[in-house]
Order: sequence, then structure tokens, then C-alpha cells
Amino acid sequence: MGITERVLARHVELRSRRCRSGGLLTCVILRDKLSVIVKHMLKVSDNDSAETLLRMTALAAGRPATFEGGTAVVREVLTRYGVSLDNFVIHDGEVRRGRTARGG
Repeated sequence: MGITERVLARHVELRSRRCRSGGLLTCVILRDKLSVIVKHMLKVSDNDSAETLLRMTALAAGRPATFEGGTAVVREVLTRYGVSLDNFVIHDGEVRRGRTARGG
């Protein structure tokens, strides 16, 4: 089981069922309030939870559940609220390998 799967298992329950059309309906159920998950993430500096929440944010915005999809949503929201992205850099924990997303 990978890191994201372990985080999801701790915080999220997935339920799926087949629809009459043959498609698959999947529901995501948070085991805790989102505020509890975020508080835990910040308190223990849980990078795995942070990345999982970033990917879930991307999905909720209709983007791929990737680092790039999540950071695109973050940039859109910050821009909507008038936050300058001139010096904005977000790291996904792989900064040692040079993976970052810059603002703008």
C-alpha cells in the first residue's frame, strides 16, 4: 500500500456501486471533519495528508488528481482573492529533486 493509500485509509472511506447504466458511482466519505484532518496535518506536519488534500482539491475542481492539478487550483483561488503570485512557489516534498510549481 502506497503513502496516498495509507492516508486515504486513515481519513477517507470510499463506497462504490454499479448504476443501472452500467457505470460506477463512487462516494468519498470523510471519516473526520475536514477541519480535524487539516488540524492534524498542521500539528504533526503530515506531508502525506497535505498532498492527499491537494489531490482531492484538484478532483473537486474537475482537474486531474495530481500535484500539478492541485497547485493549479491553489493558484486560481489565490488569484481570485487578489494574492500576488510574483514570488509564489509551492513544493510537493520532492524539492530535493527539483520539483516545484511557480506562480504565474
